[in-house]
Amino acid sequence: MSAPRRPFGQAEARREALAHLDAGRLVVLPTDTVYGIAARPGKGAALLMQRFHPRDSGPPWRMLPLLIAETSMADAVARIAPDARRLMRRFWPGALTLLLPPSAVMRRWGQVIAVRQPAHEGLRDFLRAAGGWLVVWRAAHSGEPSATNAEDAARNVGDEVALILDDGPTTHGLRSTVVDATTSPPRLVQRGALPLSALRAVVESLRLP
Repeated sequence: MSAPRRPFGQAEARREALAHLDAGRLVVLPTDTVYGIAARPGKGAALLMQRFHPRDSGPPWRMLPLLIAETSMADAVARIAPDARRLMRRFWPGALTLLLPPSAVMRRWGQVIAVRQPAHEGLRDFLRAAGGWLVVWRAAHSGEPSATNAEDAARNVGDEVALILDDGPTTHGLRSTVVDATTSPPRLVQRGALPLSALRAVVESLRLP
């Protein structure tokens, strides 16, 4: 049976979503790029990894991204080099995911973490209510197209999540652009909503895959 859908702007629906997350369940949320499956660290994140994260031998950056409410939170979870700082200042909040070296408190996550501050203002409010950040993966199985509306999300993952919050079509309809800022110069690893020309206007030496 597909998960119930609730209006994202409804306060009661957001409270219901937070309760599911606190219980270790998965919730679909709208973002500015595509719809995503959200979880809290721990039990919820483990379930998200088990059900949806690719199990192939793909690139090492394909970990669960952190969506953060405030730009300043990046300093708590990662070590940020000057090029990464320039990209953050230009494109956050927005459709840029940065791969960064973890801070001391986040080293248990591995040698690289993925971080993004979304441009969706309502989602940032929700993240604040959730404690500032959540782990989020696109609302689709490996090989499926990303969900750009709640109907797509329900079709892709509706029977594997507890709730779908519906906020209509996403702004971009494309996944975020991913830049590996653990190297110098940074390297583009996934094309997405941001054009290459805009990135190179900030970091001229940006390397391509």
